[in-house]
Amino acid sequence: MPSFLRAVDVFGANPNMRYVNYIDIKDSNREFLRSDNWDFKFIIPPAATYYPGDNYISVRLTEVTINTSTEIGDIVAMVRGFQIRQATSQKTNGTATLGFIDKEDQGISLFSDDWRNKIMDPSTRVSFRKEDTTCTSKFTLFNTSRVPVRSIMMFNNQPSNAPITPEKGDSEQDPSGLNTLDLELSFEHYERNFLNL
Repeated sequence: MPSFLRAVDVFGANPNMRYVNYIDIKDSNREFLRSDNWDFKFIIPPAATYYPGDNYISVRLTEVTINTSTEIGDIVAMVRGFQIRQATSQKTNGTATLGFIDKEDQGISLFSDDWRNKIMDPSTRVSFRKEDTTCTSKFTLFNTSRVPVRSIMMFNNQPSNAPITPEKGDSEQDPSGLNTLDLELSFEHYERNFLNL
């Protein structure tokens, strides 16, 4: 009877890449990070503006996109023909885009419009103070059991674009045409936390 070599017999003693096996790859059945279990809250809403309330914001907020820089600043010097680099810093500001759906009460449009007008009134050119038009917000990702797995706290948010739902009329039967708006915020600093490690 012919004898066949088995791969495990030939390569079993090889110490390289021993983690390539089902038990290690399944990684104790840890779940993948998902983008559909999340929450966003204005921890400290802007003091001077109309604010419809946390629950109102939560049920009409359909999408959140946070943008922060991952670029690292550096000092670069040429020393006798060699380029020497020293990593030194990073940016801690960023932007957030909040996608809302609004309804006939127009509460989200009013929130956005009032916030913009408190930064500078269109008729009088009067501005409320920065301390009354900034806010603190928090975005949290959850696993499927709704346990927080990551959060980012954003400080001194102010709108960079504060739209309202469109003002238009036409003969098309388009029930979705006037329902959405994207509120764009800029923040000065953030703190990110990795949770459930």
